Amino acid sequence: MPNGSPARPRTSGVFSGLLLILFGFLLLLHNYGHLQLGAILRHWWPLIFIFWGATKLYERTIAQRQGRSAGWITPGEVFLVIGLMIVVLGVIAVEELPRQFPNLDINFGEPYSFPVDITPQPIAPNSRILIRGGRGSITVRSSDEPALRITGQKQIRTFSESDAQKRSTSIDIQAVKVGDGYEIHPAGFDLGDSRISVDMDIVVPKKSTVIVHNVRGDVNNDHRGFLWHDYVHVHGNA
Repeated sequence: MPNGSPARPRTSGVFSGLLLILFGFLLLLHNYGHLQLGAILRHWWPLIFIFWGATKLYERTIAQRQGRSAGWITPGEVFLVIGLMIVVLGVIAVEELPRQFPNLDINFGEPYSFPVDITPQPIAPNSRILIRGGRGSITVRSSDEPALRITGQKQIRTFSESDAQKRSTSIDIQAVKVGDGYEIHPAGFDLGDSRISVDMDIVVPKKSTVIVHNVRGDVNNDHRGFLWHDYVHVHGNA
């Protein structure tokens, strides 16, 4: 170093290393569905600056003990924080846009399909049946048998088949008894999520009263043997 040149402050890199480990761990938990990254950062983002300041104080204390200059905020650390925030905001955008704008089709990843077959349930022929759908087609047919039969297919759009299989385990179709009737709906996810659709094929006893509410998708029925009430069908073709 030439004489008269000021010593350049050095940094130990503790902050950069810990920050990368922390963000990597958070993204890993987010990808496996154990953490809602958007909700965490929405309330706790100031902790980044507290963590940053505490790390720099630690670096400066160690540097003073060693008789050297350190502990300053470097341009590289600033760019690292900004870069990581951009990455995280991108991940949150991919996660939140389908929920905030259910009518917006965002086709990230590849679609993977899984069958659904619910155990038939005995039901009175004159029962009232309310069907609530999210995205996907709903087909209703009548039968002489006094039973409720539900089959279908769930389609999940992700970046890998293994991720789709993990998410599919929590997605199902539920038939819940409510009073003298039943309510049928997909469960285990946000019905407005454009990455997930559930097609339902439902067989009901004759003389049943059927009401259908669907967010987006086709609604089909045979109009034979049961009373078909008006339905709410926001998007798609009926």
